[in-house]
Amino acid sequence: MPMKKMPLSKYTIDNIACDLSKLTVLESVDSTNRYAIDAAERGAPDGSVILAWSQNRGRGRLGRSFYSPDRAGIYLSYVVRNPYILAGNAGNAGNAGTLPALLTAGGGVAASDAIEQAFGIRTDLKWVNDVMLNGKKAGGILVEGRFSGKEIKYAVIGIGINVLPPEGGFPPEIADTATALLPGADSADSIDAREILAVKLVNRLTELKRSLAENQSGAKMKLLDAYKKRTGWLIGKKVLIIPAGAAHPELRERPAVIRGIDDGFSLAVTLTDTGESMLLTGGEISLKIERE
Repeated sequence: MPMKKMPLSKYTIDNIACDLSKLTVLESVDSTNRYAIDAAERGAPDGSVILAWSQNRGRGRLGRSFYSPDRAGIYLSYVVRNPYILAGNAGNAGNAGTLPALLTAGGGVAASDAIEQAFGIRTDLKWVNDVMLNGKKAGGILVEGRFSGKEIKYAVIGIGINVLPPEGGFPPEIADTATALLPGADSADSIDAREILAVKLVNRLTELKRSLAENQSGAKMKLLDAYKKRTGWLIGKKVLIIPAGAAHPELRERPAVIRGIDDGFSLAVTLTDTGESMLLTGGEISLKIERE
């Protein structure tokens, strides 16, 4: 069945900051990141946006799925193919980090800023890619890219945000850890609320990308500072480090205490059992925060 494209509303046309020819709105899709990657392979330009009101195979980190029911959230992917950013130049804030780390942090900060602009709700970020509200996950970020030899052709920033509680509630496996931004059930105003957030998010991503691409004064350090502020609640937390791949073969599940975020967007921790200090990268690591 072909995916149904949705017409743009007057609110979106009047308020969104991107070129409307770069915006695709879908009623439903398997994955906005998959759709965006396919579009990028066909030549979709820098700043292209795929927005869907539901996904049936939403992607999360480490091969996980992202629950994306209809009439509950926004699911958006943003194509980055600016050569200055992709070359890693925008990552050199002090010794600031790799492209995936930079774009993940940028997506998280943009999401939190957009939520605050749309609804006046303050959210935090959990390293590396979760949007948190009152200790529960309200959204997530997934950055994917494609390479040509050693050069990256493009990157896609995928963002999913739970705006409203899904009909019937969250599935049992995430019911204790997931939340929505707004408490109300579905109503005639729900799409408006989601649309407002989507427009704010696209505008914030576009603004952030432009400032990094143009190397505007202090843009990189401002992003790093904003990310540190949004993740500052983690400092001093006791966590269980759960390695999920080959990036840290020396680690098993080990307890640690978080010290903060370094200038490369890595997580600084102290291992509880040895007192050793370590920097963790995001690609292959998950954290389980101990309940206080």
